[in-house]
Amino acid sequence: MTEGSSNICVPKYAGHYDHWAELMENLLRSKDLWDVVEHGVTMETAEARMFSTVVTERSQLTEDQRKLLEDRRMKNLKAKNFLYEAISRDILETILDRSTDSQEHMGLNETKVPGFH
Repeated sequence: MTEGSSNICVPKYAGHYDHWAELMENLLRSKDLWDVVEHGVTMETAEARMFSTVVTERSQLTEDQRKLLEDRRMKNLKAKNFLYEAISRDILETILDRSTDSQEHMGLNETKVPGFH
């Protein structure tokens, strides 16, 4: 069975954040996606440190750097997909409330959603 066709049981958030967070972290680590959760997609991330120059524009990237960045973007999308699948629509809409400032935009905190830290 290929990775794309495997049946993955994504833990659903049911009000017990600590338990759910441990399960989600384990799932994302097992799929080699945890690094994008911790470090994001930028060229300054852990794998990108192997390159000696810091690049600010995509046109300045080498082919290897472009491939790395595209790989990280794909991993980011996969991680988001698992998270979106794990959270109900009502909770997701609360989290994605566009009226909050950008620092809280994707944050899960208990003032927005009870049980989220």
